[in-house]
Amino acid sequence: MSKGWTDTYNAIDFNKVDDSEFALPETGFYAVDLEKCEPKKTQKNKPAIEVVLKITTAADGSAARRGKLFDTVVLTQEAAFRVKNLSSALHIDPPRSGTYDEVYNYCLSALSAARSGLFVRVDHKPDVKDPSTMRARVGRYYDADEVAAAMAKRESKTSAEAEGGSSRFSR
Repeated sequence: MSKGWTDTYNAIDFNKVDDSEFALPETGFYAVDLEKCEPKKTQKNKPAIEVVLKITTAADGSAARRGKLFDTVVLTQEAAFRVKNLSSALHIDPPRSGTYDEVYNYCLSALSAARSGLFVRVDHKPDVKDPSTMRARVGRYYDADEVAAAMAKRESKTSAEAEGGSSRFSR
């Protein structure tokens, strides 16, 4: 028998499944647990880091819809900013190369460093295969200090716009 399968029948009642569990988290800042960080290859056979994050709370500590975010951080020169951003948020050095061993060791360091706190900004983007469907994505990784500053900046921008001014172009 294949691993994970049993020889007994366990019926699943899909009528009892709460569809709201599949709702997208709102755009914004969240505290997350790093559940998985592993080397992988992309469909184009490029080295990458597979990241799975579990949303725990909104970054301000308030309740948030729990869910998971999936991110693939590609290890190419063009996408180096994503690796650098993740590394900066975790206060660890980025991998020196895209070799499996180097990325594996980086992931071990990332999992250890994430215990001190990791935050993300969640954005929405259209699904590649079905543009009418929106998907949640990791817009950026933050440490605690960076997320506090980013939230304050967003709040001041929102306040300025609510007062009729523009935070970008003021007179």
